[in-house]
This record gives sequence, C-alpha cells and structure tokens, in this order.
Amino acid sequence: MSAVRRRAPGDIIDRATGRVRVLSRRCDTCLFRSQGRQMFGEDRVAEVTAANLEAGALLTCHGTLPYGENPDFGPAACAGFWARYHRDVLAGRYALLFLGIIRVDPPRKTGSMHTDDTPHWTTDPLIDHDRHHLTADGCACGWTHPNPDLDTDARRTAHDAHMREVQAEARGATWEVLRQGKTERGATVISSGHPTRQAAAENLAAELDRRADDCDWPPTAAPWRRAAQRIREGARQVAAHGVLYRIRLTPPSTPSPTPTSRKADS
Repeated sequence: MSAVRRRAPGDIIDRATGRVRVLSRRCDTCLFRSQGRQMFGEDRVAEVTAANLEAGALLTCHGTLPYGENPDFGPAACAGFWARYHRDVLAGRYALLFLGIIRVDPPRKTGSMHTDDTPHWTTDPLIDHDRHHLTADGCACGWTHPNPDLDTDARRTAHDAHMREVQAEARGATWEVLRQGKTERGATVISSGHPTRQAAAENLAAELDRRADDCDWPPTAAPWRRAAQRIREGARQVAAHGVLYRIRLTPPSTPSPTPTSRKADS
C-alpha cells in the first residue's frame, strides 16, 4: 500500500476554488494569543514573524502543518498573522488582488494549555478590584480588548493576560521596546524602564513617527505611520520596511530603572 501523500507546509491554496486558505479565527494556541506566546516564547514568535515578513510569505498555522497534530487537515494561513501582516507581505497582497481567500475553521485540536477557572489575580491584595474587573469592553480600568469580535471565553482569556501584566507592574516590573532588522539574528533593546505598557507603546509610536518624519516621500513614510497607529491601538509588535518592533514586559530590578532610550540604527 502506498503512503498517503500530504501537502507541503506552505501549500495553502484550496484545491476546489483556487483561493488562499485562511483560518476564520485564531486557534487556541495561536502565536498571537497569550497562550501561544507562553507556549512558544516571545523570542520564537518574533523570530517566526520576522522570517515570514522577510520572505514576503504568509505564516502557516502550526495546527494545520502536515507533520503536526492534524496532518490531514490541510495547511492554512494563520488568522493572527493574516490580521496583522497580510498587507505587509507579497503573498497576502497577491491573495487579496488576484486569488481571493476562503475562510476555514481551525482544527479542533491545536495543542493544550492548562487553564485555571479561578485566576490568581482575583485574590491578589495589591490589585484594586474596584478598578480592575472584567467588563463588556475589556477592563474597568479602561483597557479594551484588541479585537472587538472575541467570543466570551477569548475575552476572559485576554483580560486574564492583561491582569497578569497589572500584577507584574504592581510588583515593579517594567516594559522595554525592542527592534530587530531582517538581517539581524537577535533583537536590540532601544528603550527600557517604562512603568506601563502604555508608556512603552507611546515611546515606540513616537520613534515610528520620527522615522516617518525623516522620509521625504509620502509612500515611504506611510508604513511607519501605519505601524505607529497600530501600536497606539494596542498592538504589541509591528513591522515596517522589514524591521520588526515590539514591546515586552521585563522582571523588576533593584534599583528600579528610569526610562532610557537611544536612537535606533536605520
């Protein structure tokens, strides 16, 4: 009996329609969910994202890979990567302009993560629970869900991730901004010591605006402007002109650092 021939990992074209297969929503362990970042690590997520941006390719969801947990499902583009970067890569623009896309539901099994029905932040004495509790839009403190279309479970998961950051900040953790060029093997810290995610995000947005201001031609400035806008809207990482920027929570240090920054190399 001959072996079953499975599709190549990058073969995300639907055989029946000729369109590009894109997941209809992020899988449970998507690299662009908090669970996925915990499972794979921030550095791995940044590495994979940068590699696909450099190649101009869409990212195949790990849950649909032919050598993964669902070998017969058929490769499909990651919904999280598509939502953030499909206009930044050639394959995404080609799909929009010429091939079209077809949405497919994620496979039922895409890995497992332990979850606790009672998040530990609910009993944390350092948390002001009148100011921090789940609401329809996000959190009572003013934080809002990055995706308004999240279902109830996803909203709760996103809020729990937000509260883990609030806990860390209450214990002295700070935020830093990182930059990684497409030819660089690792990320470089360009600012650090920010007390909140919002402070780090504004620092990064200002850096991106500065780069846009340095451009003499509006089409060249546009990617920097879009990246700055996405950061202000809550994105943790963005890419422009082949450079990946992200913000990251860092453990507390003694003494607590004051915000510092340096001009990133072009």
